[in-house]
Amino acid sequence: MFPLDIYYLADSSGSLSGKTLAYSSIFLVDKTGLRTVDSWRLTERQSVFEVQLVKGSPRTKGRKERIAEIAVAAKGVFFKKGYFDSTIDEIARRAGISKGTIYLYFNNKDELYVSLMLPLIQEFTDMLREFENEVLNKKHRTGASIIAEFCRTYIKLYDSDPEGLRVFQVFQLLDLFKVIDKRVLENLRTIAKGNIARSANIISLGMDQGLLPRMNPVQFVNILWASFLGIIQVEGARFRATQKDFVIETVNACFSLFINAVDITR
Repeated sequence: MFPLDIYYLADSSGSLSGKTLAYSSIFLVDKTGLRTVDSWRLTERQSVFEVQLVKGSPRTKGRKERIAEIAVAAKGVFFKKGYFDSTIDEIARRAGISKGTIYLYFNNKDELYVSLMLPLIQEFTDMLREFENEVLNKKHRTGASIIAEFCRTYIKLYDSDPEGLRVFQVFQLLDLFKVIDKRVLENLRTIAKGNIARSANIISLGMDQGLLPRMNPVQFVNILWASFLGIIQVEGARFRATQKDFVIETVNACFSLFINAVDITR
């Protein structure tokens, strides 16, 4: 028997249904799992469950709204417990839904984890594309301007989704590329490689224009990116201890040092 006598029923598409369905083809979701304006009553008839409409018409949350709620809960759980100790059950509890609801949108924990990083990485792509166009059109007249724009881009990325950035940071630091299903990672890898190439091209253009000193552009970018992620890690620990956020202040200080060191136009 079930702990509650009122349940909501979702079919495999995530929509509420009043049809009589075989047990293997339905998902049972408790009251917090799907929002409706009315109630459904569940009764058991041998191996078949029948849902009878009590009154009115039910409605579910939209797909985007539901995925956004799951993402918020997942970020909180992954940030608190880490990738290895986090479970779909705990994410579901934090989101106030059933585990079955999560599986309507994500096949497994790997897919959910990677989904938290994709919007951030795609937003980063858009920022870098705009930055690259500026350098191509010679809108940056000094090396200091190029380094400062990297700093501003990283800060905008942090401001847009600090928890998503921390998820990505842990992903890189723990080398989770080796753990997560390669098929799930394929899209992320493609976008990330493109971002590295575009960042390196920005540096190369700055070198060709005589604004930055000659060195391996990929190494140059890796130094900037690793410094940024390191600050996120250190200041994140500091924030948890003091509830004071010094990320932006420290990133600005760090990149000021880079500007003084590499701007050959001074």
